[in-house]
Amino acid sequence: MVGITAEGYGWDFVWQNFQFFMAQSKLWYIFPVLMLLVLFARKKEYRLLGIYPYLIFLVTVCNPFLIEIAGKLIGLSDRYYRFFWLIPLGLLAGILTAWIVGKIKWKVVQGVFLAAVAAGVVIFGSPAYFSEGAPGYGVRKNDFYITDVVLHVSEEFHKHGIKNPKVAYPDWMVYEMCQYDPSIISIFAREEIPGLFPGSTDQLVNAVTEKNYELIVKYTYLTTWTDLVSPEQFHEAIKAMDMDYFVIPEEDERVLEFYKASGCELSGQTDGFYIMHVL
Repeated sequence: MVGITAEGYGWDFVWQNFQFFMAQSKLWYIFPVLMLLVLFARKKEYRLLGIYPYLIFLVTVCNPFLIEIAGKLIGLSDRYYRFFWLIPLGLLAGILTAWIVGKIKWKVVQGVFLAAVAAGVVIFGSPAYFSEGAPGYGVRKNDFYITDVVLHVSEEFHKHGIKNPKVAYPDWMVYEMCQYDPSIISIFAREEIPGLFPGSTDQLVNAVTEKNYELIVKYTYLTTWTDLVSPEQFHEAIKAMDMDYFVIPEEDERVLEFYKASGCELSGQTDGFYIMHVL
């Protein structure tokens, strides 16, 4: 979610996430209608179901003071916006759908209503299998439902007995590795790489000049501009970052030689990638 960071907690963080949620899902438009139906329900239990969860939601998820405290103590992800769907809309939609169906006497009308609800979900929602951002689904290749490359890379990361290896690998591995082996520490957060990729060599030059070791390691890894950073400078940066492994593509032997000259050894090789161990 580009543009929303957890640097500033409190109301700004809540509001940015809420705006992102509204922009991503049009289903929230039905929220006021559902809330009105709950408020005008005759049975007390329906009114309570429609009110109390939202009072709790307001004093927790939407409470800027609590968010600021939680942010400082445990940190918050930009995925926080999912709460706006999971708690208020999903719960209320389920309650109201069941309530309305129960009020309808004729089976045919019940069927039409449920079909309309299903149609609304299809029209306003995003297909899990066919939407633009949907992952590439396929037949599983192992018992862990991840690619074999990730399994092999994980084995290499633990070959030298490092408990929590600090690593850099391609963006698509970030998603699968965190599911399979949470002990591995990636220097890249999920979805960080596309927004971090430097637009010009000036950014890497500035990072080297300012000795910003984190950016030196990240920019050098993401680009082929190894001529802008000497092996000695990269070695200094990866040592300062306490790096353990890099996963680099096989197609460019110059990159392999650069990492070797920077104090890394070839630890393993798998399906188009070299696994480099920092000595």
